[in-house]
Amino acid sequence: MESALAECGHHGAALVQQRRDGVAYRDPQSGRHHTLALRLNVVYDGRRHRPASGYAQIGRDVSTPAACGRGGHIVSLHQALSGLVARHDPELRIAPPEAGEWQAWARQVELAAGSLQGLGLVGLDLLLDLDDDGRPLPVVLEANPRPAGLCRSRLLSGPPSPHDPIGVGVELWDGVAALISHRGRAR
Repeated sequence: MESALAECGHHGAALVQQRRDGVAYRDPQSGRHHTLALRLNVVYDGRRHRPASGYAQIGRDVSTPAACGRGGHIVSLHQALSGLVARHDPELRIAPPEAGEWQAWARQVELAAGSLQGLGLVGLDLLLDLDDDGRPLPVVLEANPRPAGLCRSRLLSGPPSPHDPIGVGVELWDGVAALISHRGRAR
């Protein structure tokens, strides 16, 4: 760690953050472990924000950030959540979130998106860490106001399932209609 910090010092200012991805993904075919980031597309329907669709990015390996541009690939949320393991003990399988846990995750991303005013659609990237009970805990990494990968997203109507169809979210159109209606009343 000290050598990494010393190297950063030679290049100027550095931002040091605690690693918050205590959960990794184990590929069911190869058994290899990979980094994992969940993308939840959150839409504003005219009343509130809600997660409408998403996908998961899988890193090239367990050390490389989960991004297609870094050799990773995209899988469905259901597939990713079915292959969770603890980063510190890759043989320790982590159960996917149950319905109540998924609702709590959804509420967390709704609050995060709600803090960003004026966005009808935002892609929130989440890492998964472990809470004190060893359950997956979502950590919001970043917000993308022009999210990529929408064509790879699957609709969400609850916890991800293998039957989720491809789509972004019809709630987005409700938000556009509400915006148009609001602007019409303001004139």
